[in-house]
Amino acid sequence: MTQLMRGFTASRKIGKRLVSVQLLASDKPQMFYEPYDITKIKKPTKIAGNYLPAEFLVTGLPCEITFKLDKVKTYAKSYSMQITQITFNCPNGLQSSDTPIDLLRRLAVEASTFVAEITPANTRTDHGSGNYTVTDSKGGFIVLGHASANKERTEAFTGTRPTGKDLYKQIGELYSTLEYGTKHKKIAEAFGRTHAWAYKHTAIGAKKYPQFFKGYKKQTTKKKGRKTK
Repeated sequence: MTQLMRGFTASRKIGKRLVSVQLLASDKPQMFYEPYDITKIKKPTKIAGNYLPAEFLVTGLPCEITFKLDKVKTYAKSYSMQITQITFNCPNGLQSSDTPIDLLRRLAVEASTFVAEITPANTRTDHGSGNYTVTDSKGGFIVLGHASANKERTEAFTGTRPTGKDLYKQIGELYSTLEYGTKHKKIAEAFGRTHAWAYKHTAIGAKKYPQFFKGYKKQTTKKKGRKTK
C-alpha cells in the first residue's frame, strides 16, 4: 500500500461507532461518472472523478479492515464496484461475521471522489486589444482535492439498490437456482452484503413472496423432550 492521501475519507455512524473509510492507494485515478471529451474543452474546467479501482482502510469497527474495490460483473449483468479483496486485523482474534459490506462500498466511493481542473492545450489569457498570453501550451489535469459524492454518482459505481418486491424477487430467483450450501453466501456476494443480511432477507422474502422462493423450507427449532426419571 502506498502513502495515505490525507483528507480522502468518508464516515458514517453505526450506533455509537464512527466508521471511517480512507483511501490508501489507487491503480487508475481517472474514472468519471460523466465522461468528458478533452477536444471540446476550450477553457479551464472543473470536473469530478474517482480514484478507482483502489484500496481502502476501515477504522471504527471491532476489527481494522483493508479492502480493494474493483469493477466486476454483478447479478444484474452489469458492472459495478465490488469488494474483491478484504483482510481483517482483529485484536481479539475474531472476524466480524456482520461487517457492513454494502456500507463500506458506498463509503469507499465517497472517499475516492476528487475534483480536478482540466486545462486544454494552448489555453490563452486575453488582455484586450488583441494581446494575449499562452498560459499552458500542453494542457493538463490537476487534482485540486477531495469532493463530496452525491447519491446519483455513488449508485453509478455501486449500482442502484433494489427495494421491496423487486429486491425479494431477485433474492428468490437466486435462492431457487443456487446449490444447497452456497445459497446465502452467494446471495450476500451478489448484493454486496453480509451473510446475516442474506439470511434475514431470505426469510422475510420467503414469508412475504413465497412464489419467488422455490424449495424454501422454514427452519424450525427442535422441541425438547420431556425428561423421564
